[in-house]
Amino acid sequence: MYRGGSCLMRRNVRASGVVGRPADLWVEARRGFSELLSKKKGFGDKKGGRSANMLKPGVISPPLPVPAGINRPPYAETKENPPWDDNYQVHDKQGIERMRRSGKLAAEVLEMAGKLVKPGTVTDDIDKAVHKMIIENGAYPSPLNYGGVPKSVCTSIK
Repeated sequence: MYRGGSCLMRRNVRASGVVGRPADLWVEARRGFSELLSKKKGFGDKKGGRSANMLKPGVISPPLPVPAGINRPPYAETKENPPWDDNYQVHDKQGIERMRRSGKLAAEVLEMAGKLVKPGTVTDDIDKAVHKMIIENGAYPSPLNYGGVPKSVCTSIK
């Protein structure tokens, strides 16, 4: 969660020897992953063959709004990852307290989201619940717009 202080940033992503903008690579990776799963032998079939129950790419709903009074990280509007900062950050008492509160909220959100994970629950419902809990606590959902990610939580299906 981003509460208006410092936040961790990742470097550009390197995939298959190509360096590019993370947003472009995100779309490419998502498409490739969906295609891979839809062709996986036995996926969605108890007998090990192909079936009509295979995972298929869905429609991505629009990003959820964040109230105007919540502090936003630098990437919230640009969807671009800020440059990597190799300098150490030293926090004062107030900064450390903010990090503690953020960590506590992150643990509570993780616990709540984990309880939602079960067969039949779609990732969009988990995203909505996580988004709501984070903004109700006055924080910005940090995955939202980071490198162009359109959601407030990163979820995957196994």
